[in-house]
Amino acid sequence: LVASGTASNHDGLKWFLAEVWPGVRAALPKVRLRVCGSVCSLLAEAEITEGVELVGVVPQLSREYSRAALCIAPLLCGSGLKIKVIEAWGHGRAVVGTPVAMQGLTEFEGKCAVTADNPASFIDAIVGLLCDVTRRQEMEAKARRAIGENFSPSAALRPLLEWFAKPQPKNSL
Repeated sequence: LVASGTASNHDGLKWFLAEVWPGVRAALPKVRLRVCGSVCSLLAEAEITEGVELVGVVPQLSREYSRAALCIAPLLCGSGLKIKVIEAWGHGRAVVGTPVAMQGLTEFEGKCAVTADNPASFIDAIVGLLCDVTRRQEMEAKARRAIGENFSPSAALRPLLEWFAKPQPKNSL
């Protein structure tokens, strides 16, 4: 998980650690959760459970993403496109996220992300992806493709450049 120190990130992480993480650990006792970002400073000692590493703010997230088997986005509230999901895809990682985390990204459901709307489905999605390497690798490839086709600078600028390339009507005044 990569998250800034906002209340919504803190609330989502607390929910995940209390409701989802114990089930993930029960299924996969050796699994580890690395939490990066300033959200780490908001967690109380009692909220940190076994298998959770608080990494904090790091100068280069690429190393953390390369170590990760997948990423989570356990947001319970928020609005707009969630950059944490797009960033994870940009690093070629599949994401398991809540419906809030996937707002505006539903077309990618099942391709490079799994949406989980309750603790049991979140646990199933994480355990399933960690155990099914082939499916996870397929999702990672689709994540990279989604970034290139939809979120890269060239994809973002394409409509504007196409508009400029069209002949413009002459002003009749």
